[in-house]
Amino acid sequence: MPINSVCIFCGSVSGSSDIYRRSVEALIRSIAKAGLSIVYGGGSTGLMGVVADTAIAEGVHIVGVTTRGLVARELVSSQLNALSITDSIADRKSQMIEQAGAFMALPGGVGTLDKLFEVMTLTQLGLQNKCFALLNVSGYFDPLLSYLEYMRREEFIHYDFHQFLIVDEDPEVLL
Repeated sequence: MPINSVCIFCGSVSGSSDIYRRSVEALIRSIAKAGLSIVYGGGSTGLMGVVADTAIAEGVHIVGVTTRGLVARELVSSQLNALSITDSIADRKSQMIEQAGAFMALPGGVGTLDKLFEVMTLTQLGLQNKCFALLNVSGYFDPLLSYLEYMRREEFIHYDFHQFLIVDEDPEVLL
């Protein structure tokens, strides 16, 4: 089945290095070339803002999904093609997951990991089979990948997550 949309999980802050912003811009340009649409958390700050600004500049159809409580705090982007406002974080994640054909996690914090682990959990339970990717900017996800592999070796992860997980620093490889 062809993938038409990508759900992006990333930070509402920019991180300590400009490499994160440049990598996200390159990814969004690659998504534009591929003709895909984007679903993301709706924010206008940090890497979420870079996703929105770059997508809008590149003519990518972009849908934001946020909660009522986050609208004021995250400074939601006002130029999105569509914005869905939910009552809870759980509803937000559910809508993002439902609308996506695939998932990409970019550098971010615990919210990014929460969404990534939600997708991985649904995959492990057989409730979804969409692929997910990590944009591994400067090895950002290397410690997490090591820990996931340790969990698999210790038999706490009972499926080969590598068959669903694509990891690379190059956006073209991820797509």
